[in-house]
Amino acid sequence: MAAPGSLQSILSLQNPLHFHSPCATQQKLASYRRTDFQKLRSRSPASCWPSSRTRLSCRANKRQQQVAEQDGMRETEAVAGATMQDELAAELAEAEEAASQEATAEALPSSSTSTEEQQQQQQQQSSAPAPAPSGISAGQGLRLAGLGLAFAGLAAGVYFGGKRLLSSSLGDKGRQELSERRMRQDSANRLNDFIESMRRDVAADLAAKNLGDEGCAYIAEGLAFNTRCLAVDLGKNGIGLKGITQLFEVLKNNDTVQTLLLEINNIGDQGAELIAKHLAGDSTIKHINLGSNSIGDKGAIALAEALKVNSTLERLELNGNAIDESGVTALAEALVENKTLQALALSDNYVGAIGAATLANALEQNSSLRELSLKGNELVNEGTRALCNAFEKREGAISSLDLGNNSVEEVGAEALASFVRASTDLQTFNLNMNDIGTQGISKLAEALEGISHLRSLDLGGNDIKAEGVAALMKAIESHKELRQLELGYNVIGAEGAEAVANALKYNTTVEKLGLGWCKVGAEEGARSLADLLMFNTSLRQVDLRGNELGDAGAAQICRALKEHSNERLLELDLGYNEIKDDGACFLAQALKQNPGLAPKELKLNANYITPFGQTALKEALDMVYEMSTKEIVIVF
Repeated sequence: MAAPGSLQSILSLQNPLHFHSPCATQQKLASYRRTDFQKLRSRSPASCWPSSRTRLSCRANKRQQQVAEQDGMRETEAVAGATMQDELAAELAEAEEAASQEATAEALPSSSTSTEEQQQQQQQQSSAPAPAPSGISAGQGLRLAGLGLAFAGLAAGVYFGGKRLLSSSLGDKGRQELSERRMRQDSANRLNDFIESMRRDVAADLAAKNLGDEGCAYIAEGLAFNTRCLAVDLGKNGIGLKGITQLFEVLKNNDTVQTLLLEINNIGDQGAELIAKHLAGDSTIKHINLGSNSIGDKGAIALAEALKVNSTLERLELNGNAIDESGVTALAEALVENKTLQALALSDNYVGAIGAATLANALEQNSSLRELSLKGNELVNEGTRALCNAFEKREGAISSLDLGNNSVEEVGAEALASFVRASTDLQTFNLNMNDIGTQGISKLAEALEGISHLRSLDLGGNDIKAEGVAALMKAIESHKELRQLELGYNVIGAEGAEAVANALKYNTTVEKLGLGWCKVGAEEGARSLADLLMFNTSLRQVDLRGNELGDAGAAQICRALKEHSNERLLELDLGYNEIKDDGACFLAQALKQNPGLAPKELKLNANYITPFGQTALKEALDMVYEMSTKEIVIVF
């Protein structure tokens, strides 16, 4: 067997098949290789072939050199890190000193920007790989560069982390000031937009913009010497005395604004007195709305004094204030002298029967007033009779009268019937939420039959039964000017619904019909309503809430929606009708079958429709849009 390390053993490991019996060729090849190696050894100097001890010494020297180089690199990195930490500490100290100054918020962006630029330059300089020293291989140089980049990233993280910590601990006040400054800037931009709209538009709608006194004072400058804006709506803005003072100070230099709406603010009596002072010498404003502004008798008296000398104002609205008998008396005395006011609104105050009588005496001597609103003033029968008697005696005709919610009964209805019978220009008549009853409406219906100029009639909530509705519908069936009819909250039942349907089935003028909460029912009453919807071609809004239609009644309504030809129908309200999923599916089928004439808004709120029925209706909406590109809104 060959000795370990010999050529034969090596060959045997490479080729196991010749381990036991090497051939002559292999032995000869081994002898040739030994001879060549000996010749090469004899020709080369001894220095080219170092001993094993010499080779170990070289390796040790090389290792020591590498260790020394690494130690030097660590020292260099430590020095650089200490330098960067000192620089970071100096920058943090500078930032802390700058934060204590008043101009911190303004100087912070520029200083932070410059600091960040310097830091980026330092990072770039530190991240640039240093040239590898002589005797260091390329791999070692790359490794050193990687270590430098890692240290630079660590230093940058420490810097920005410290900066963030400084901002959170020392910059709370600065951040708050900056936030407040931004909010003020945003508010100023919004107010400037409002001013621009007043200078650009003929009518500026600035209602419910949360202006307050400061905002009102700011935008008031937009009205100074303004020659374009004719109407301004500043309602629902929380404007008080300060804002009103500034507004009317500016209006002294404005001779263009004719309509000023200030309802639902907080003007009070002092603000009303200031406005009255302006109106006394104003020759521009024709319509002013001061409703719901906490104005009492003191403010009403001041306004009344202004009316005595003002010859421009045509509409004065004081609804929803706290005006009592003394304030009403002052206004009544002003009506005697005023010759230009055409509309006076005092709804939801404290006029009472005595105040109504005072107004009636003044109206007998006034011929300019044409519209009077006294809803919610507890006039009762006595005050109603006094007013109606004055209306019949005065020269000027009343075109609009609102006496809703005044506890008027059958006796008062008789006086109203007498007034209506003598009326020559009554167009809007509101008796909503009184207690006229069937007998009272029958008497009123006889008077309504003789007039043909009525456009809006509201008799909702008057305890009218089917018999009274039948008499009313017979009286107004031939009216060609009627546009709105409200009969809701009267228990007319199926019989009353049939009377309404027969009168309006072929009517071509009524556009808005209110039959909510009339207990029409799901059978005959629903069938009558369906016939009305099927054949009428003028209705735009129909209110059928709370009529106990159920799924059966909804099916009747769907029959009409499938076959009707009314292109004007915009809104159908079927809320509070106990409609369930079956009714919802009926409605969905109706919408799909007649998509081009489906109402634009279908209200189904407060019913019993589950997600299943809602899904069916939503799918119908998608199909309607695909077939007719008509968008429908369904309210659940």
